[in-house]
Amino acid sequence: MPRIAIRTDASVGIGSGHAMRSAALAAGLRGRGCDVTFYVRPRDGDMRDAIASQGFRVVALDPPTDESWLGTTWREDADQMLGALARSGDADAIVVDHYGLDARWESTMRPRRVVAVDDLADRPHDCDILIDQNVGADVGDRYAKLVPGSARLLLGPRFALLREQFRRAGAPRARDGGIERLLVFMGGFDASDQTGKVVRALTGMRHRPATQVVLSPRAPHAAAVARACDAAGIEYLGAVDAMADLLDRTDLAIGAAGTATLERAALGVPAVLVVVAENQRAVARACVAAGIAVSLGEAGDVDEARIAGCVEALMAAPERVAGMSAAARSSMGTDPARLGTDAVADAMLEEVL
Repeated sequence: MPRIAIRTDASVGIGSGHAMRSAALAAGLRGRGCDVTFYVRPRDGDMRDAIASQGFRVVALDPPTDESWLGTTWREDADQMLGALARSGDADAIVVDHYGLDARWESTMRPRRVVAVDDLADRPHDCDILIDQNVGADVGDRYAKLVPGSARLLLGPRFALLREQFRRAGAPRARDGGIERLLVFMGGFDASDQTGKVVRALTGMRHRPATQVVLSPRAPHAAAVARACDAAGIEYLGAVDAMADLLDRTDLAIGAAGTATLERAALGVPAVLVVVAENQRAVARACVAAGIAVSLGEAGDVDEARIAGCVEALMAAPERVAGMSAAARSSMGTDPARLGTDAVADAMLEEVL
């Protein structure tokens, strides 16, 4: 049985996207007979319990010693990882999905095979496969000087690491551009409380679509958001497992330009984006260029009036919204809900194992 190690992190500051897409890949690999173990650094919001609840073994590295994205130096992280591998039975291949790690760390994992997940293209990798699932990643040669010449590149949304529920969803429904149901999801933890800002914006609208808000009860501002939703007659859902079903019923989504961007696109949901982290800027630009979303810009520059004005403008332009939905569906490639995670898992078995 092939043994796969996945090195990734989640936290209130980092968000949940890396862990979510890693878990989707892990499920695809497990379905192909692989034994998958996660290696994570314990932090508030690290998602260890959520990953373990899916039946994966989770090994905790040492707690962070500084406030950096990685929580320690890359060398210390590599030493801890190698020690943990030695204790847990080692691995044939390592998947690394972490902005704080690069070719230096990856080279210490050799001779094991290495699969890197990235979407910044801002650092070199020593890998056998590189995955960048984002819209626009397959345009140009932005990884040409960052990976070995022998590395296989899996670029663009057709390699999106979607969860099983999205792969089961089938073809997205056609939308006529009318906005009757609105979904707000600003990420797993939303540390900067963009959800609260959106709720306040929608509260002030004279005509508002039926609105649902997804925000984990563990998020720092969850209690305040729940109270604001209750006062405004907006449905607060807390954390949601069946996101695919929820999106399928949604006509417009307001969200961050993170991992959920691809989940929305896979089901043809047009979106209003807010950039809540530096790594989301390029994604937001690519989504606007592809015609699948409207971007309100950086979170610090977005106020309630801009949010409400954008929603009202889209409600008055159903043809535009219908075009965004169609563009979202086509941006994912042929039958994306079946190709993404499966294609990556198959490539790993062929090229790495």
